[in-house]
Amino acid sequence: MLRRLIPATVLASLPLLAALWPEQFSEFKRTTTGPIQVQDQGVWREYGLEAAESAHYQSAAGTSFKAEAYRLKDPTNALAVFQWKTPSDAKTSELHKIAAETSTGAYLILGNYFISFEARKPAINELQELFAILPRLDQSALPALIGFLPTEGLIPSSRRFLIGPASLQKFEPRIPASAAAFSINE
Repeated sequence: MLRRLIPATVLASLPLLAALWPEQFSEFKRTTTGPIQVQDQGVWREYGLEAAESAHYQSAAGTSFKAEAYRLKDPTNALAVFQWKTPSDAKTSELHKIAAETSTGAYLILGNYFISFEARKPAINELQELFAILPRLDQSALPALIGFLPTEGLIPSSRRFLIGPASLQKFEPRIPASAAAFSINE
């Protein structure tokens, strides 16, 4: 039991800061960076959150934007976070294979990263530069299951990848963990 409490305490008490964002992003200079304080720590633990960092960038012309990066254990977890954290009004985007955008931002995954941009949509070539320098990038394949799920009659923004009892409780509390074969003691 004590071994299970220590990781939870560490996740809750430590800011998840890692050097994820570069000093320069296209013509923008990084002005600030900081840890992201996460809520729903049980869900983040299930999704294998390793690091999370926000950054603000500004161009010489005064244009600025905010970006956030979350490094997860693997691409399946990044997909789960994408489904959770992408706003319900976001539309599919051509920025990347799994990407969405709103009128004011962009959301995407690359490998084990979930990345969001606020107040700016980056260009595809800018993303390629960023992806080339992301630390500990895991580009293993996503589960084949996602290509076989029905889309007809789907409620917008209702998709969720449930990995364990915490995400099940967060997104569909009417279903007991035992019914989904999730053990609370795992």
